[in-house]
Amino acid sequence: MSRRGELTVYQWIVFAHIGSALVFMLSHGASAAVAFRLRKERDESRIRALLDISAASYWGLSLSLLAVLATGVALGILGEWWRLGWFWASLGLFFAITFVMTPMMAVPYNKLRVALGTDLPMGRRWKGPDEERPKPEDVEGILQSAYPIAAAWIGVVGILAILWLMMFKPF
Repeated sequence: MSRRGELTVYQWIVFAHIGSALVFMLSHGASAAVAFRLRKERDESRIRALLDISAASYWGLSLSLLAVLATGVALGILGEWWRLGWFWASLGLFFAITFVMTPMMAVPYNKLRVALGTDLPMGRRWKGPDEERPKPEDVEGILQSAYPIAAAWIGVVGILAILWLMMFKPF
């Protein structure tokens, strides 16, 4: 604080960074719960309903993830953390988690949506060739191609590693 009771811009951005991380966790929790349930579900109407729940959280998840990134970069600049290795390691882990989790979970569930004739999140369309378009008979294989337990471990361990780097700034 600069003067008694006044918050600095840096503190407000820290607040926004933590707040957006919490919103991300809340939004992502819906998708995680759906992923664990889908692994066991075989009733197509229930699968559609579960996918709708997951899709409903997509905007909050996406916007809060962007906010985490934007505020993290802003803090790196304002705090001059960009010169230190822990900052770059945190940023690298952030992107690594995102790029591992997307093909592991989002891609199979989007294929599942296409196979069941439901909408993709955020109004997207199937972009693959028509001959590769998932069909209703592909549902079982698609359900088995997602790995929610592995994804949960990657997400939790990765986020804890980022938190450790941010708190202890080891290098």
